[in-house]
Amino acid sequence: RRSLQAAADRSTQPGGRRTIWPFGLSDADGPAELRRWGGGGAQEGAPAFELWHGASERVGLRDAEAALAEVAAREGNRSMLEMLYLNCEGCEYEVLPRLAETGRLSRIGRVVVSWHAGGAPWQRRCRVDALLRKSHSLAKAALSYELWILRVPRGAGPEGNAGVT
Repeated sequence: RRSLQAAADRSTQPGGRRTIWPFGLSDADGPAELRRWGGGGAQEGAPAFELWHGASERVGLRDAEAALAEVAAREGNRSMLEMLYLNCEGCEYEVLPRLAETGRLSRIGRVVVSWHAGGAPWQRRCRVDALLRKSHSLAKAALSYELWILRVPRGAGPEGNAGVT
C-alpha cells in the first residue's frame, strides 16, 4: 500500500498528466485479498514459479462507476473520459458490465483491455464482448490485448466525440 501511495504522490507532480489512484476497480465497493510479486530470494535466471516471493495484501476495491465519476469530477467534470486501460487479472468481467449498466461505458473514448481467462467460461467473455460492441468498435487486437474505440453517433462530427475518430 505504501508503494502504491508513493507512486500516486509522484504521479501528481506539477506538470504531470498521469494520476495513479490508490484502489482497484470492481462492480461494488469492498475489500479484496490480492497476491503481489516480491523480490529477492531466488537465483537470477530461475523459472518464474521459483521467483515467487510475494505476499498477500488486503486492498480496497471501488465500484467502477463511482470511481470513474470521481475521476471525471477531478478532470473538470467532463462527461467524456478519453481512455480506460484495464489489465486487472480478471476484473474486466465485473468492471465492463458495470460500466455498461450505468451508461458510463458509452462515454469512454478508448477502452484498452487485456483479457484474462481467470477461470471464466468463454460465454462470459462473449457477453462482455457484446456489451463493448454496442458502443465501441474493435480497432486492434494482439494476443490478449484489444483496443476498442467509441463509435461516432450518426449525425455527430468528430467534435461530438471528444476528438475520438
